[in-house]
Amino acid sequence: MKNKPLSSSEIQETVDKIRKAYEDYVSTYSKSSKVKQGFENRYWDALQSRADLTTFLKAEIEAIAHLMAAEEEKKKRVLAEKARKAPPLQEKQGYADRVLEELRKRIEHYPDSPLPEGASYEIRKLYGMFMRFEQDYWPPGNKILRKYSPSIYAEPRRSIEGRVFSFGVTGKYPYPARAERYAALLNRFPRDYNELEKEEKGCILEAAFLLHDLEKEFSEVKNTPSLPEEDVDIVDNILKYLYIVLKDFRLTDLKPVQGVI
Repeated sequence: MKNKPLSSSEIQETVDKIRKAYEDYVSTYSKSSKVKQGFENRYWDALQSRADLTTFLKAEIEAIAHLMAAEEEKKKRVLAEKARKAPPLQEKQGYADRVLEELRKRIEHYPDSPLPEGASYEIRKLYGMFMRFEQDYWPPGNKILRKYSPSIYAEPRRSIEGRVFSFGVTGKYPYPARAERYAALLNRFPRDYNELEKEEKGCILEAAFLLHDLEKEFSEVKNTPSLPEEDVDIVDNILKYLYIVLKDFRLTDLKPVQGVI
């Protein structure tokens, strides 16, 4: 019997589910991102050739289901073998899972940024953190920097304000300007997962450098002679926030090389 054609909304919903299934397959079984990139390429070819998308998507669902079933069967065999030998590796793996879950919980209280579907959890929280920082901490902090900084024209002070705005201020889109390329990559069809991964790493690196530069600038301002008590309280509050953020996002040791931004 011929399959009933899917509507446009059903096609999009099915494509999203298949994408999610491939993402789960890659992350769960430690597979190469080329697997999910392959689906994006096949889907693009199907659109270009005006193929029957209902039939195409049905085949893709069966394909990913087969791949996951095969991996589950393989995992069962491996676990059965490990159970017989009772190696310590199982306990270590359980410990690693608990550590990862703990790290995830450490950043869950930060606000989510409104990035497109598919954005990584850490990146969403990282931009959400900067949006909160720019709104709640930066205005009074920047006022103090302008009053007491030895030179507002020397780096990194000269560019810090622009970098904070880039990571924390929304404009044309509901997410910050620094996230626009990442969002564009998420919305691009087919998705280029290698570029997405590169953009995520670049974002984390720039964010870490900015946080350390902010920490350095406010630490120097704190040592200003005769700093009013109200300004000391503001600077201490900012430094405390920066310290917690660096620790929560595991960026404490990711510092910029002196003289290089």
